[in-house]
Amino acid sequence: MIGRFLRLFDKKGVTLIELLVAMVVLAIIATSATLVILPIYRLYERSNNLAEANTILDNISALIMEDVANATFIQQGTAQQNNTNTFTIKTTYDIVYSINDTGNVIRDGLSGPRPVLDAGYFKNKSITSVRCQLAGGVVRIEITLEDDDGGWTRTREYTARPVGLS
Repeated sequence: MIGRFLRLFDKKGVTLIELLVAMVVLAIIATSATLVILPIYRLYERSNNLAEANTILDNISALIMEDVANATFIQQGTAQQNNTNTFTIKTTYDIVYSINDTGNVIRDGLSGPRPVLDAGYFKNKSITSVRCQLAGGVVRIEITLEDDDGGWTRTREYTARPVGLS
């Protein structure tokens, strides 16, 4: 009698019902984990994109402000065209900033036109606007960066008081 009873627990393997129950429990756990992790990942991506946008804007503005600091004259647009996304900074020579077709800021000075930042640095982002205004001896530069997927737009404003204009 005891031998028969022990043989009931001596079976090796798993029944089909036990396997199905385990798979359902695992599917519920995996779905719950995905529902928790997905919003966190989206928040991480957004934060990462905005931090990258701030870095791009800060780098571009630092290069422009370097020229603005020594400016003796600043003009929105150029002598040839009155484009609001182009401005000229006069130091010992003319420096023209503009936006090209790929959304990069171009600096045209003594060494010829060259991008302010390498295009590979942008990764699906483009500069849509660069404006420069001079009022009361203070230069205000506004740069707008846009996500090419249309997810966000970031505009930053920088001010400086050029030595040559005081």
